[in-house]
Amino acid sequence: MMKPSESLRAAGRPIAYYPKLAKPLGGVNAAILFGHFFYWNDKTQYESGIYRTAEEIEIETGLSVQEQRTARAKLRERGVLIETEKRIEHRIYYKLNLDALMI
Repeated sequence: MMKPSESLRAAGRPIAYYPKLAKPLGGVNAAILFGHFFYWNDKTQYESGIYRTAEEIEIETGLSVQEQRTARAKLRERGVLIETEKRIEHRIYYKLNLDALMI
């Protein structure tokens, strides 16, 4: 049987989010997704924004595809998230509009 500490290591890395953003962004899932995009914000090489697949986001945040869709909609409604769909590439790029963030 695995020790609790070994189980936690096997579970992967923890993620951090901004609890004070949960209400203004529309919930914990929206705040988690915002934190994820904020982390990648200055690490992207794409002019259109951040590119992450739904599968990558699920692995890194624990948010299911449906939870991601709902969180993205809440962030878009608040003007915090701009999505650029590149249909030929079958990709969605995400860009944060930090000026729209109302805390």
